[in-house]
Amino acid sequence: MNKIKELREENGISVQKLADIIGINPRTIFRWEANTSEITHGNLVALADFFGCTTDELLGRENYGTGNIEIIGEKLTSDESEILAVYRALNRDGKTAFLSMVKNLATLHNVAVKIG
Repeated sequence: MNKIKELREENGISVQKLADIIGINPRTIFRWEANTSEITHGNLVALADFFGCTTDELLGRENYGTGNIEIIGEKLTSDESEILAVYRALNRDGKTAFLSMVKNLATLHNVAVKIG
């Protein structure tokens, strides 16, 4: 699970601190990062919640199916796919800022869309 290590380092979190946060032994995280141990569903969800990402991202499926996502029966346009790719590449703080910016833009243009 190299993505776990990448996100952990990107967010300045030590193995010990992450282990304490999700309530596991630090050796377990080292094993995940070395791909020598499987992660349980509960721990995968806890990590995704902590890092503000999807479980698919943690599993290394960052580019999964964006061309297959349908919105009201349509595939995403290339612009929509690009926006989604940018959002997915951001860390937790970046995603929060991105969503705030989108909500402000929608308000500015009187777009009545419920976001989050």
